[in-house]
Amino acid sequence: MKKLALLAFVAIVAPAAANALEVKVVKEVAAAPDAVWSAVGDFCGIANWHPAIAKCDMSSKGADTFRSLTLKGGGVVYEKQLTFDKAGRVYSYTIETSPLPVKDYMAQISVTPKGTGSVLSWTATFAAKDASDADAIKTIAGIFELGAAALVAKTAK
Repeated sequence: MKKLALLAFVAIVAPAAANALEVKVVKEVAAAPDAVWSAVGDFCGIANWHPAIAKCDMSSKGADTFRSLTLKGGGVVYEKQLTFDKAGRVYSYTIETSPLPVKDYMAQISVTPKGTGSVLSWTATFAAKDASDADAIKTIAGIFELGAAALVAKTAK
């Protein structure tokens, strides 16, 4: 199932990837994969571990799942879940609308085992919107780094 989710993500991202910007953050986590996934795997659970998110509201349209992330600094990011593989501990999503300086954004977050701990991997491809490529990359990298550090701290308890 994990391979199927990864293949679906690659099939979605590959056509856009040639000209896309990319950010990837990989963090080792001392906690077991299931403990990390219990925080990450809940699509709306990001509000419980990412310090920039004030609240998350889930919704659906037909078979599609969405989340509205209200940012602590103001603004709302509306995202659509593309794939979800509980057994493989991975899901992917797109940003549908947001105040962030990005467009054509697709991301994947996964948790894999490493020894007695885990590895958190968060990757996104996108294009800059109303900003330089460097500013768009800096924004997404900052969001990922802040979230990953908070998740590492939260699961270490």
